[in-house]
Amino acid sequence: MDLIYDLTLALIFHEVIGIIKRKALIKELAAVYHAECLAYCQELLELQRKWDEDLPRLTCLKMLQPYIDLKTPEDTRKETLRPSKRLKKTR
Repeated sequence: MDLIYDLTLALIFHEVIGIIKRKALIKELAAVYHAECLAYCQELLELQRKWDEDLPRLTCLKMLQPYIDLKTPEDTRKETLRPSKRLKKTR
């Protein structure tokens, strides 16, 4: 009876160790992911600041044309619509 009890405790202990290791790995991965996200946010902020500084210099709409795709909301809606897969029945 003691042998079964000892084996059960050993298995439970082994599972607990595995859970603790996986939890530590998840925390480490989350920290790396968080640091990467912060770096991307910083880069985006710098790009936006640069854009905001350069924008007053670009006063002519023709100069902005390569950077801005001017489409009305109706135009974008027309591009995304697809024909119906089912034909409507006529009565």
